[in-house]
Amino acid sequence: MMREEIRKSRVAMYGSFLHCAARNTICSLINNELGICKREECILDDPEYKALQKRIEHNRRRKY
Repeated sequence: MMREEIRKSRVAMYGSFLHCAARNTICSLINNELGICKREECILDDPEYKALQKRIEHNRRRKY
């Protein structure tokens, strides 16, 4: 859980405590005590994550 003072400052600065300034997106991995992503490489760059998102989008389009 993120420290309250860090949470408030991030909301004031970015509009969300989950905002990742490095990638300009919302990321649940930021929700930790210090509000810093602990991954060395962004999950958005992970090939497995990209493949999963592509499969989800494909299935979503097939459904409709």
